[in-house]
Amino acid sequence: MKRTLALFDIDGTLLPGCSAETIFIRWLAARGVLTPADGARWVGRFLRTLPRGTVAAAKANKGYLAGKRPETIRAMAADCYARSIAPRIPAAARRLVAGHRESGRRIVFLSGTLDCLIERFRDDLGADEAIGSTLLVQDGRYTGDIEGIHPYGGAKAEIARRRWGDGSFDLAGSWAYGDRPSDLALLALFGHPALVDPGRRLAAAVSRRGIEIVRF
Repeated sequence: MKRTLALFDIDGTLLPGCSAETIFIRWLAARGVLTPADGARWVGRFLRTLPRGTVAAAKANKGYLAGKRPETIRAMAADCYARSIAPRIPAAARRLVAGHRESGRRIVFLSGTLDCLIERFRDDLGADEAIGSTLLVQDGRYTGDIEGIHPYGGAKAEIARRRWGDGSFDLAGSWAYGDRPSDLALLALFGHPALVDPGRRLAAAVSRRGIEIVRF
């Protein structure tokens, strides 16, 4: 029998409100790791890449970390997660993940958040696999660029098709959880799609598509 998955987005799905990366940026700034020069670097990259679209210019823009050492950022990510992110995860979200795991499903986290953050979610919640934005490193420092695919929007569906759509997993019998319209292409690949705490308009728009609504 083929195995099944339970795939979860992070921001707005397992983590309500503010995104994990935004929390982390504030954490770094409060401790002097991010400076106004880093902010200016992000803005400069935003303006250069804006013609490629707002996703490339903003969400895939990690210019604020350019020049930082990975070991420093990873250590601070672990501290930030333990102190400021983990306490925000609803108990109901933890129970949902645990229930799928106990049912024998492979637990996967897929999000555009930084890899150093999604790895903390994986270790805390007991996921089997976590895919986030992997940052390019050159000469021992981040360049501010993403290595490989940025897991956001339609790219999530592309990653899912490549990784689990080869017939080794039963996607029709698997679950996927997201929270926003950009997740719908991903959810469409799974037999049991669900939206977590969607707004009224989005919930109404998907009411006839067989998409479950989950409230935490």
